[in-house]
Amino acid sequence: MKRVFLFLLFTIVSFAQSSNLLFDGKSYYYADRILVKFKQTVNYDYNKRAILSDEFYGKIKSYGVKSLEKTFEPLDVNIQEGRELEKIVTIKFDAPFNPIFLSKKFSKLDNVEWAEPQYVQQLAFTPDDPQVSLQYGLTKIQAFEAWDLSTGNPNITIAIIDTGADLDHPDLASELWQNPGETPNNGIDDDNNGYVDDYNGYDFGGSSGVHDSDPQEDAPVHGTHVAGIAAAATNNDEGIASIGYNSKLMIVKCSEGDERFLTGGYQGIIYAADNGADFINCSWGNYSYSLAEQNVIDYATSKGALVIAAAGNDNTSDLFYPASYDKVLSVGGTDKNDVKWGGSNFGDRIDIVAPAFTIYSTWLDNTYKTLSGTSMAAPLAAGLGALVKDQFPDYTPLQIAERIRVTSDLVDTLTNDFEFLMGKGRINAFKALNEVNPISVRIKEYSFIDLGNGDGILDPGENIQLDVTFTNYLSSVSGLTITIQTESEDITISNNSFSQSSASTLQDFSNSSSRYSFQIIPEVATNQSVKLKFEYTGSNGYTDFEWLTFRVNPTYAIQSGNNISFTATSNGTIGFNDYPNNVEGNGFIFRGGTNLLFEGALMYGTAVDKVVDAARETSAQSNNFKVLQKFSIDRNSSIASELGTARFNDDNASNKLGVETRFYTYSFNQTGKEDFVVLRYDFYNTTDQEITNFYAGLFTDWDIDENDWEGDTVNYDVADNFAFIKDAEDSPTSDIVGMALISGTEFGYYGIDNNASGQISMYDANGFSKSEKWTTLSNGVTETAAGPTDVSAVISAGPYSIPADSKVTVAFALAAGEDMNSLRAAIQESRSTYNSIILPTSVDENELEIPNKFTLEQNYPNPFNPATSIEFSVPSNEYVSLKVFDILGREVITLVNEQKSAGRYQISFDASDLSSGIYIYRLNAGAHTAIKKMMLLK
Repeated sequence: MKRVFLFLLFTIVSFAQSSNLLFDGKSYYYADRILVKFKQTVNYDYNKRAILSDEFYGKIKSYGVKSLEKTFEPLDVNIQEGRELEKIVTIKFDAPFNPIFLSKKFSKLDNVEWAEPQYVQQLAFTPDDPQVSLQYGLTKIQAFEAWDLSTGNPNITIAIIDTGADLDHPDLASELWQNPGETPNNGIDDDNNGYVDDYNGYDFGGSSGVHDSDPQEDAPVHGTHVAGIAAAATNNDEGIASIGYNSKLMIVKCSEGDERFLTGGYQGIIYAADNGADFINCSWGNYSYSLAEQNVIDYATSKGALVIAAAGNDNTSDLFYPASYDKVLSVGGTDKNDVKWGGSNFGDRIDIVAPAFTIYSTWLDNTYKTLSGTSMAAPLAAGLGALVKDQFPDYTPLQIAERIRVTSDLVDTLTNDFEFLMGKGRINAFKALNEVNPISVRIKEYSFIDLGNGDGILDPGENIQLDVTFTNYLSSVSGLTITIQTESEDITISNNSFSQSSASTLQDFSNSSSRYSFQIIPEVATNQSVKLKFEYTGSNGYTDFEWLTFRVNPTYAIQSGNNISFTATSNGTIGFNDYPNNVEGNGFIFRGGTNLLFEGALMYGTAVDKVVDAARETSAQSNNFKVLQKFSIDRNSSIASELGTARFNDDNASNKLGVETRFYTYSFNQTGKEDFVVLRYDFYNTTDQEITNFYAGLFTDWDIDENDWEGDTVNYDVADNFAFIKDAEDSPTSDIVGMALISGTEFGYYGIDNNASGQISMYDANGFSKSEKWTTLSNGVTETAAGPTDVSAVISAGPYSIPADSKVTVAFALAAGEDMNSLRAAIQESRSTYNSIILPTSVDENELEIPNKFTLEQNYPNPFNPATSIEFSVPSNEYVSLKVFDILGREVITLVNEQKSAGRYQISFDASDLSSGIYIYRLNAGAHTAIKKMMLLK
């Protein structure tokens, strides 16, 4: 049986006042909807409502689904990219939910490929109106010389996806694209493209506007200016000239009124591609990656359109989208002197730059205006693309992009601050049309081969191979050599070169016969970003470069010492290191099955305003813990088959308690001990005051059946004091998971219905608040049952008092079984093992505080700005000196210069008054000396 979901019309208030938008510090997204892509074809009714099964609806109905609507309307579903877009459904809810968490849940359903929030775009310009020479940009990019070779072609169309345009402007009216299959104003969709009377383009209506066929800009905001830069009428004795010259403008309006938000930008891209646009200009974006948006770019490219996008105006190297998507030409901005315009973004994903400062162009009501921004740089590149296509009509979209890129003028050497971070250079129209046989080789895909333990994590000391496939986009090349280099001191490259005798146009080739290789240094700090620079040289003087950035020594590891395989991190989380993306780690897997855990995290506190944790908040997890020692696993332990350890404190919390946590994970593989793991936490009071009313617990969000997390239940077994989570239907293939406090009898438990609207509500606008966390930690055994629904649980212990310089130990067992009897046996055995093996072999407090060797740790964080911490250990009473020097060997500061008793020490170093650079710190203790480097990066 199929169910058709009714679409209910509703109104969203203006963006400026809307509570329907959320902001995560980077991007805006809707609070009441998510995008879901299904693995299989989706059918729709005549009102574009998704027709899905009752089974699917049953899994999501508790969230208050309002409608399931077609997200995109590609005209061409005969190509794969079009069919993929048809699988994307917008699910709207009656009330706002937390779309980030909810989309991650939906992505686990059996027929779902992925789910994500629906992001909203922002324009990329800065109003500016000084008295400057007008249209210097055309001279700078040699447009006049280029026009001697091509003045474009009226059959080439540039789509402006924006706020609309002034259709009556004398410098635009004659250049407007006209839909050849449409008769204007007859109320009929003559060409059957799904849009009535779209003669000059279309208006997608913004957040609450009505879709119509009039893309006129409502107020002077942005789009008219962008359109004039790309292809205003030229040589018409009127106003301005434009690089696009004879090219046509397709105006696609995707905003409402004078909003700076674009809500239909990607629908506009599809419309433009379906209606024959050759170039699609996007002078807008945000800082969040979206799979749906990348799918739209793939579709447009497959339809023969090149998407060109502004790099953003925040003077940052953060990735800005759509400019940073694959197959998009990313355009940064320069000023009149070919120096990076102050606001322009920069970095690895910039392809080219173009004039962006004080650009003079068309404005509403037949006027002209000067604006600055990468919004102005992108349409210059789009207009140039039209000339290149006219000159080289057989080029693919990506070949046009590469010709524009490799024929640009080198400008980043004019200032050392942005060398190799402004793409290949500033566009040169004449060279783009005139240069003979340009070459462009780029990375198509790559993968790392882990020659260490083979787990795919780039760990300290491991040897790694890098396999890369390249594409030669333009003219044939011979004698090609591609080398890699890095300024990072965290890896040592052993094979940095690969040679290819020749490569023809559009040929793919790989380095599988001679892979790049490197070793990660054993002492590498955690979570280090390594940037490789690829340098290309070949025939005819060909040179180019490209960047590849990756991370080494991440702060998590996968422990698989018995029937349970799980991920633990260095900052108190279980399951994954990158919640809610849940890519870094494997969750919690029992006997080789599927993952059972969506999130796990440590929480502790002493009052409602004194909660410290690593669990979810609204859009991400709390970041209250500062890593002191990375989580690592001893697979040769005499105590357990695998023993993990980490150390962190609560210095990142604004309401910190002054607690340092020593974290231990135990896996045992002896008979009867294979179905549980033990998580032990030693909480040290590092203050000089007693900590009272201390509670500690584990928050866990379990999904026993990843395809039906709405069917889980959580309960508490009073006889053996453990929580158990299972599938309500007791499927014979579903496992049961248990959680228990095993270090004492101060039991606490709280079962949570994630969808509830009562005291604990996980998906409301407040997320999992501190007050809700305190409620679940500190109320003993409460809410003993929840479900069947999407459930979470907290298992806790307390209250405790921790005297100054003392500790309390809390240990939990996570267990699994095929039925209640086997689960109960595992829980019982975990308590026995803790008391008989773990406690007798635990290092006592005095042993922990007196190290057995002299050590100087790498500072953390590193690089840092402006403060960092340096830790060292001395095994006996010594006179200790800790000094910092600059790279020239000049002493900067003395941090320690006194007698120290045996112990571990942590020293803070504030470099607020120092400039960026590499500094050296040296520790002397008795006859021992150790030296390390650190980087201050402001």
